[in-house]
Parts: sequence; C-alpha cells; structure tokens
Amino acid sequence: MARYRFVTEMHLGAPIDAVYGAIADPDGWVGDWADAVTVRRDAPGDRDGLGARFTATVRAPAGYELSATIETVETKRPTRLRMRSSGELEGGGVWQLRPRADGTDVRFDWDVTTTATWMNRLTPVARALFEWSHGVVVRNATDAAAAHLGTEVLWFRSRPDRQGRGRRAAAVAIVVAVVLATYGARCSRSVRSSRHPS
Repeated sequence: MARYRFVTEMHLGAPIDAVYGAIADPDGWVGDWADAVTVRRDAPGDRDGLGARFTATVRAPAGYELSATIETVETKRPTRLRMRSSGELEGGGVWQLRPRADGTDVRFDWDVTTTATWMNRLTPVARALFEWSHGVVVRNATDAAAAHLGTEVLWFRSRPDRQGRGRRAAAVAIVVAVVLATYGARCSRSVRSSRHPS
C-alpha cells in the first residue's frame, strides 16, 4: 500500500458554527460537489456529527475513481472533528476550526493509504499526479460547501505533507551510513591484517 499525507488550509467567510455544521453534515452541499459520483448516507450521527457515516465514490480530474466509507469518530463542537476512512482509502483525517472576525480558519490533515492495486503499482511514477488530483478534489468540495453556506472561499491551500517521509528518509540514510561505515572499517582491518600477517 502507498501512504499519502496532506495538509489543507482555508479561510471561509462564514461563522464557525455554520462551517462546522457543513463539515459534520455534508448532505446540504455534497450534491453540488463536482467530483462526487455517488454519495450514500449510511448513518446520521448525533447533533454534533459523532457516528455519522457515509460512503462516497469520487472521480478525480485525471479520470480515475476511488470509493471510501467515512465515519466521524470524534467531535468537539465547533472546533474539531476526526474521521476514519475505510475502503480504497484506509486511514483518516482531522478537521480543526478557528473563529476569525471575518469568518473561520479551517485546517484538514488527511493521512491515508491506498488499497487499490493499480494505484499502488503506479505510485512510484504517478504520485505527483495523485497529489495534484487530491488538491483539485478538495478545492471543488470546498467551493460547493461555501456556496451552500452563501459565502466565499477567501483563502485556500492544499499540499502534500512530506515531513513524515522526510524523517523516514533521514532515518534510513543514518542506518545506511552506519552499516557502510561498519562494513568499511571491517574491510580496512581485513586489508591491514592481510598485509601484515602475525
């Protein structure tokens, strides 16, 4: 499986309670989401959205489709929701909201692994395409939610979160360096021993 991590940040010109409600209950705007092929509500959840579950199939701008079931597993109204994903995207995401005088700041951290065999095989050469597609899909969803709220997306940015991969790469590099240094030292001692037999 291939792992993808994203950070999406935006500023919406709507109050925090309204933005939270749109995230917790997307029924009002998901029909206008340009990339949604099908969305099925499986469970309604409570008034804060806890326990809400829906299954969605989304078509990326590159033409491929992915399906996942999303369930809200933690809420703290109106500042935080955590969701779990299963299906072709395994993992989950966290929404964090902060009120501003002119609206609401929103941050969405999405951390998933892909289970589709074709996607995992293509990841080494097509990761950049998949990451770009994610940004477009999330932006289109944000536009649909904002239109439902009767407001605008005042600022938006979505990017891959490469910190985790950077730390792993650094750790691998350190291990490789230690192994090579140890191997080099042993080879050097072996050469010296062969030149100066006891």
